[in-house]
Amino acid sequence: MPWTDTRQEALQQEAERLAGLVRDHKITKVQAADRLNIKRIQLVGRNPYDDEVFNYYRHLAAERDRKRIDRSEAQSLMLKKLDEVRARYRQNADKPGKTPVFTNFLMALYGQPAL
Repeated sequence: MPWTDTRQEALQQEAERLAGLVRDHKITKVQAADRLNIKRIQLVGRNPYDDEVFNYYRHLAAERDRKRIDRSEAQSLMLKKLDEVRARYRQNADKPGKTPVFTNFLMALYGQPAL
């Protein structure tokens, strides 16, 4: 699925850069998540959907750093959360004015269609 939103592209580039730092053991997954959040807020600001999805994303990063869950379980849990958010988003007639770019970034990352 091609990236069509330049803000999503910027998040993808930052995520890849941070993933390299995690791989090289220079930062933790939580530190990477926090840095990605800074970029998210700079690029798109806050949005209730993005805030909720990010908070769960960070929670999973912390669980992985603590070795309470592995990558596979984190991915499974994130997919469940994205499905839950998608269902609520579709039912919500009063969607926030801002597009949930971070949520859509993760949707694309996990091979899911955008909201």
